[in-house]
Amino acid sequence: MKVTESFVTTMQAEGGACRIGLQECHDTLMHAPIGIFTSVPEGRYVSLNPAMARMYGYESPEEMLTLIRDIATQVYVDPADRELLLRLLEQNGEVLNYESRRLRRDGSMFWVSLNARIIVDPNSGAVRYQGFSTDISQRKLAEQARLESEERFRLLFQNAPMPYQSLDEKGNFLDVNQSFLHVLGYSREELIGKNFGDVLHPDWVDHFKTNFPKFKAIGEILGVEFEMVKKDGSTILVFFNGKIQKDAQGRFQRTHCIFQDVSEQRRVEQALEKSREELKALLADKDKFFSIIAHDLRSPLSGLLGLAEMMGRDDGGLSPKELRNIAKIMGKTVGDLFALLENLLDWSRMQRGLTAFEPVPCVLREVIAANIGLLRPWAIQKEVVLSNTVASKLVVSADQAMLNTVIRNLLSNALKFTERGGTVNIRAVEANADVTVAVQDSGVGMDRETMEGIFSMTRKTRNRGTEGESGSGLGLLLCKEFVERHGGRIWAESAPGLGSTFFFTLSQDKIREA
Repeated sequence: MKVTESFVTTMQAEGGACRIGLQECHDTLMHAPIGIFTSVPEGRYVSLNPAMARMYGYESPEEMLTLIRDIATQVYVDPADRELLLRLLEQNGEVLNYESRRLRRDGSMFWVSLNARIIVDPNSGAVRYQGFSTDISQRKLAEQARLESEERFRLLFQNAPMPYQSLDEKGNFLDVNQSFLHVLGYSREELIGKNFGDVLHPDWVDHFKTNFPKFKAIGEILGVEFEMVKKDGSTILVFFNGKIQKDAQGRFQRTHCIFQDVSEQRRVEQALEKSREELKALLADKDKFFSIIAHDLRSPLSGLLGLAEMMGRDDGGLSPKELRNIAKIMGKTVGDLFALLENLLDWSRMQRGLTAFEPVPCVLREVIAANIGLLRPWAIQKEVVLSNTVASKLVVSADQAMLNTVIRNLLSNALKFTERGGTVNIRAVEANADVTVAVQDSGVGMDRETMEGIFSMTRKTRNRGTEGESGSGLGLLLCKEFVERHGGRIWAESAPGLGSTFFFTLSQDKIREA
């Protein structure tokens, strides 16, 4: 039976569905652009049209019918594919748009889309498979290229080192990449659908609500900073860039944003700024140090030199009383120089990190009493009463050398600015694990401007004492540094004419003397 006769016969067997003439049907099948075939269950083609033959690389339907003896192995890339097709036909009686890989005559592979049905001859009962095949290789290649492109984009998107996020028009997460999840510590399920404001620091939520509509209207953001909250509760500072995606009608679809964690960069910048400030302070300290050396040492040494020269020239003409007065002046000057040199050496060692810090339990009253003993001759000379009202059982944890320096300088400062007949008292108060020590005098006091500069190296606050005593201002700086080395703090309260009280804190040892 010829090709056309087979199809026409089949159609007639179904109840006269073919209403056209035999020649017209033949012409239609011969020129149809798609492959048309009939096969038998045994796996052979019994008829096909020229388009079918060309599709498989044969010159004519006759050549293909002659050479194709086993459809499963000569036409299908995978024989199991035909078995699946036959099962579907048996189950449903037909298949629609069934895609499978086929073999051409030269062995190359191509894709077809198949529509087929089972036809049974009402007279003989013979079973036939009738179908139409379309070569969809180009479409499959295009689909494969699209899938590969999408896969490349997906891999690029997911593995990009820059965190990415996409938000909908309400600011809810549509998508995030792996870097975003890694930086913030969330899983994808924890973020998708949540609002961007949910992962912002509370201080930035209102900023986002206000500016997100502006972002959608403008279409782009560059260099916007937010503080975001990670899953573990810690925060990071991020630097955002983003654009809006719109549809063909210009309507908002989604955002595309990337960000950079700049927390470490900001910490480095802040550290650099702190280093610059510390360097400025060190340079100011250096200038102060040389100023002290140039002025505070030179002036008294010049005075001593002048007195010595006077005694050398006029030693025979000076009365015993005059010699005693000169000796007193020289002794006072040498004492001031000695105290200044001590402070200079202590301060220098502290700045170079050479001062050892070895806190031990110290009986506070005994340390204060020892320092009062050193300064009592000056207090007697100036007729100032020194008193120590610290409890005898009070013990603090302190480096004894540093504690001596602090107490000695505060007592010296109080004596310097207290007039004859005045008082200087040291007391201490316990509060939790700390002890607050107070050195109170009845002296001339200080105004607010003076108080603001007494612990600063860069501000000149040196004033002469009530009897012309000089000072460098370095003693209070030492007190501040030594107290802070102990983890305490130091401050002053004063008013002109009402005296001054200097306070500092120390940690209290748990052990008390019996």
